[in-house]
Amino acid sequence: MPLEDSPSLEEYTQGIPPQPTERSATRRWVWMAIGVFTLLVTVLGGVNLQHSTAFTFFAGTGTVVGRVVDEAGGPLQTYVFVLGTDLEAQTDANGRFVLNDVPTGSQVIVVAYLGIGREYPVAVNAGSTTDMEQIQFASTRGP
Repeated sequence: MPLEDSPSLEEYTQGIPPQPTERSATRRWVWMAIGVFTLLVTVLGGVNLQHSTAFTFFAGTGTVVGRVVDEAGGPLQTYVFVLGTDLEAQTDANGRFVLNDVPTGSQVIVVAYLGIGREYPVAVNAGSTTDMEQIQFASTRGP
């Protein structure tokens, strides 16, 4: 408040003067802004927690298994990983893979072979094994 808007000593002889109405309206806006900011931080914190390993600890994990084959049905030795995580596996000579500790919920399994990657959505349940069965990997590369 500027000095010229401050109450004088004469105004205090009759008691404390009332607060200006502008100040209470400003105060209301400040408290509303603080409330909106707090709500925003809480929501973003919840979203961040959902994508963290701490949330995985509470929600649980599952296992994803499957077999990767080529167009002719023969086994492929490829890399398989869960998108957005550090989880990865390599298929064995029969094209089989096992991914342990996969976070529950909707996940995307990526199969990578000869520089080509294919995405396969899968729903993972806590404490159980999800069998993707046979994944046919169709290469678009020519000879």
